[in-house]
Amino acid sequence: MELTVAGTDRSGVPVVSVTGEVDVYTGPVLREELEKALARGTTGVVVDLSGVAFIDSTGLGVLVTAHRQLASRGGRLHVCAPEGKITSVIALTGLDAVLAVHSALDDAVHAAAPASA
Repeated sequence: MELTVAGTDRSGVPVVSVTGEVDVYTGPVLREELEKALARGTTGVVVDLSGVAFIDSTGLGVLVTAHRQLASRGGRLHVCAPEGKITSVIALTGLDAVLAVHSALDDAVHAAAPASA
């Protein structure tokens, strides 16, 4: 399955929407789009995984790297992942304790928005 990654902006928050499978072959595509979002200098970035059917350790590593970069400037990575396989993988790996996981995109964007917004 192919991977589609698109960067947009919602209420001043960078949102990276992902559809398909994130694995060792497609992970670099996600990493590249996340780097663009991180380059904006914001403290909150949302990754919408609601269209993802599969994510492996490479994809999770991309998310952790982005989270660390945001955390170094006092921010946090917000992930939209409706209940299902992806949420289960995030929970099984313990990343739900590190990443802010939301079941709805609007909730993730609201949580990632700057306090003054």
